[in-house]
Amino acid sequence: MHAPKLAAMRLITPEISWHETTPIYSCDIQQTLNTDSNGANGWYRLATGGRDNRVQLWKLPAAGDAVVEFLSSLRRHEKPVNVVRFSPDQRLLASGSDDATVLLWARQEVQPELPAPSAADEDDLVCKETWTVWRALRAHLEDVYDLGWMPDSMGLVSGSVDRSIVRWNLAKEQQRTIVREHAHFVQGIACDPLGRLVATQSSDRTVRVYGCSARAVVIAKCVRNTEQQQQQQQQSNNYRLFADDSWKSFFRRLSFSPDGKVLAAPAGLHWNDNYCVHLFGRAKLDKPFASLVTGQSAPVAVRFCQRRFALAYHPQLELGRRRIQQDLVKLPYRWVFAVVLESGVLLCDTQHPFPIGALRNLHYQALNDAAWSADGSQLVLASTDGYCSIVRFGEGELGQPFAEPEKENLDAPQTPLAPPPPPPPTPQSSTKPPQAPPATPPAAAVAASSAAAPAASPGDPLTPRGQKRRVPFVTLATSLDAASAGAGANSAPGTPTTAAPMTTSVAAAAAPSTVASTSAAGTPDNVDSPLRKKRRVSFFTISSCVGNGGGGG
Repeated sequence: MHAPKLAAMRLITPEISWHETTPIYSCDIQQTLNTDSNGANGWYRLATGGRDNRVQLWKLPAAGDAVVEFLSSLRRHEKPVNVVRFSPDQRLLASGSDDATVLLWARQEVQPELPAPSAADEDDLVCKETWTVWRALRAHLEDVYDLGWMPDSMGLVSGSVDRSIVRWNLAKEQQRTIVREHAHFVQGIACDPLGRLVATQSSDRTVRVYGCSARAVVIAKCVRNTEQQQQQQQQSNNYRLFADDSWKSFFRRLSFSPDGKVLAAPAGLHWNDNYCVHLFGRAKLDKPFASLVTGQSAPVAVRFCQRRFALAYHPQLELGRRRIQQDLVKLPYRWVFAVVLESGVLLCDTQHPFPIGALRNLHYQALNDAAWSADGSQLVLASTDGYCSIVRFGEGELGQPFAEPEKENLDAPQTPLAPPPPPPPTPQSSTKPPQAPPATPPAAAVAASSAAAPAASPGDPLTPRGQKRRVPFVTLATSLDAASAGAGANSAPGTPTTAAPMTTSVAAAAAPSTVASTSAAGTPDNVDSPLRKKRRVSFFTISSCVGNGGGGG
């Protein structure tokens, strides 16, 4: 039986005027699926920023032909826009520019009627949406290179060429924290999805991790090398973990995984003089636990897909599994992320120590940024040549979605179980041994469970007034009487003897003081055992038995 054929990946580069053929420095996709007025077609909102000092908004279809439509043009920046990022609640759009300002945009719910374009504006597109500046943030002295949102959408972190990091508290307009600890340009910002850490990367060859407290304190400085890199450093004194300020790109956009357990930092140097992406674990942020080598292509950004995928299984690799590394990160699922190179894109995940896909020679000039759609089916790439490419993946091409384990809701009210139906009456057998006197306990242990309750005789001390009794999840037991236990030995030949089935219980082993021990002859060692009385043991069965024929054989 052949495996189902997967849809092939498609690469589309719409030939439209994204930013008047000027370089595109950043892109981001709003993680909300919108629908048309008729509710038929789903689409995402795509934002791009470029050298033309504008933020452009586009309509990106979720399925079908990738026909990108223009939505709006945001013109308030006075210099090139380096970064655009939607807030986690998808209500605001932040943009950073060379004019040292960060603008927060909000869309007007009620769109005004737009006038027809005049002859002077024939080349300008008609905006279908209206976005206004909700707040302008000014604290940097020079170009803003990267931004990062806190998960509550009320905090924003920005990095600038002036070597400063500013953490903005949007709940209070004037409250902000400024940190100047990097020795060179701050070119990358990543905020922890759990809201506890902020990671920054600079051209001073360091990655610093700050705690989100009242005071921004460095809790880790990622400058330590792996064991192989330490051996290489002993041979060469000028070895470093990251590239220096001779880096060709303006950006070093690092990223946290959506669960916050992995931090991926680009612009890394490997011990064999290749570029790489260093991966840091949350428990040990001062030293990478793995490095993904990219060769001579320099990685400038890492972007994680927000969708979790199930672990991949490769039967063809089982024979050589000892010759390759095990899972890169021990997780029950895997994250897929895109490593943006100058000349292409590598598709990697947290399971394999090697790329699972590669796209090369996509544009004439270097790539600067990437963005994933919410369902992980589309990847948008922004290039310096003034164009954006859209990579579409088929169903199951990146893997199967991770199935969330069902969690038991302990807070929900528990519905009591229905009692079991009464058992049919047991017919009296002609060969049944005579009943013992009422003052003497029965010869066999009487055990009742939730599954079935045996018929009781009028002389049974466990059932007053000779009525049947049904106790769910409760075990009733009595001890053996010395005189009745030996009844099997004194019975006439040919007379059958009855024996209760034997059940071994964890509760009986854990509480030996409450269980009467029986000798080989079937006589209990302790006649005054508590088992003579009624006993309630939840979810366990405690019973004794007499071998066939009793102690007399």
